[in-house]
Amino acid sequence: MTDLLSRANVNIAINTLLDDLQPNDAIQPSDHNGLLKDILDTLSNGLSTTLRTGNTTDGQNMTITSSSIFQFENGSNGRLQSGSLTAFRNWTLPDKNGTVAMLSDITGGDNLGTADLTQTNLSRSYNRSAIAGISRLRFRGTNQLFQWEDGGVMQFYAGDSDTVGAIPSVSIYGSGASVGNINFRNGGATIKTVGNDLVLKGQASGTIPTFIELGINIVFNVTSPAWATWFKSNKVNFKSNDSSTFYGSMDTGVFVWSTQTTAPAPIGNEKFSIQENTLIKGSNNASGTSGFKVTDINDVSLLDVKNSGNVSMGGAIQQDLTLNITGSTNDNTKGTLRCNDLAGNKMFSVDNAGNIEAPTTGLINFGGANITPATGLFKLAVRSDLPLLLRKANDSKLVSFAHDGCRFTGKVKFGSDSFPGATVDIKGENTTSIGLSLKVTNSANTSLLEVKNNGQINASSLPTSSAGLSSGDIWNNSGVLNIV
Repeated sequence: MTDLLSRANVNIAINTLLDDLQPNDAIQPSDHNGLLKDILDTLSNGLSTTLRTGNTTDGQNMTITSSSIFQFENGSNGRLQSGSLTAFRNWTLPDKNGTVAMLSDITGGDNLGTADLTQTNLSRSYNRSAIAGISRLRFRGTNQLFQWEDGGVMQFYAGDSDTVGAIPSVSIYGSGASVGNINFRNGGATIKTVGNDLVLKGQASGTIPTFIELGINIVFNVTSPAWATWFKSNKVNFKSNDSSTFYGSMDTGVFVWSTQTTAPAPIGNEKFSIQENTLIKGSNNASGTSGFKVTDINDVSLLDVKNSGNVSMGGAIQQDLTLNITGSTNDNTKGTLRCNDLAGNKMFSVDNAGNIEAPTTGLINFGGANITPATGLFKLAVRSDLPLLLRKANDSKLVSFAHDGCRFTGKVKFGSDSFPGATVDIKGENTTSIGLSLKVTNSANTSLLEVKNNGQINASSLPTSSAGLSSGDIWNNSGVLNIV
């Protein structure tokens, strides 16, 4: 038999069977049998092929084979068909009234572009596409503001947060005791606010360092002169960017600046130690301003280097002197200046009374004279096997002081600061017989010759006979001077 293919053909066959207007014998029994078989054959193919006999499926599934369509005829034709499918698909229409529209026709509804959204349960997930590459969520345009209101925590995980033992790599707190904090590695490092302060906090214990790696320049911009930038740490190290070299360190109030491969340390008990070449440049070259100054705890000047180059130690500077050293007293009980050898032994020192001494007691004592005279016996002591020379401006010898005698190559004047009129020029202190201009004694301090200030000469120790005298000797012959 033949499949009638359509509801219209089925209707024609049924009407033909029931049409009483046909002439007698126009439809033979065999025709009835054929039409009935065609109708039954069409029905046997199933309503799943097409609705041929009614407007319901009667619980039967419908199958639209490939290239088949649903066609709607209403003024023009409208077709509903699927694309090429690679797997079994289900499409479910929602339980609500409405009109099916194209995506391009949807301009309203519950989406962030046009309306606020309300969460209906406590878990919502955005599942990333399986496509390889970087997934991006972008907010484009000017004047963007992303707000996280009424508290809560925003967390970032390196993996799946549902994994047992997973900890957030970054947590941003918007409420509670940690409000304003940004925690890294579950609190291993923290950026937090305390009042108006911003605090960077690393691990309190352990060996994992906290790194803050920044770009080309680091700028701390404190916008108010009343505010300050604080670094709260007992220890700070300054290193090269590859961590191979130490430049300096600050450890519990002790600052050391030194370039080396290990953490630098102070030499002694100093609090500030510079162990590199150092240049201090003044702001000008005036004698009234200090380029470098050291004071005691009471701000009393100990060392003052002026921008003019004048140096003062221990007191006020005298502007006409290049170096000023001021003692703490006016007597010889304390020293003002001391020079030592490499072993720390005294070479010479200057006390507050103006005396200069070498390693042992003495006033001016050079060369280790090792003399301990009574106070005021001498002003200069020099011990040397070589002569002590005084030279003229042209470097010619003027006076030579040596252990075997003193030599004067020029004229010498005693008693007056004036040009000598002879090789030896002696000027008395007055013009009377009181006082001597010249006196000669022997080792027993016996006077041999005296020249008084009025010109009188006394030679009371002259021999009284010529016995034992040499030619040219003078002797007192009963008041008369005789020459042998």
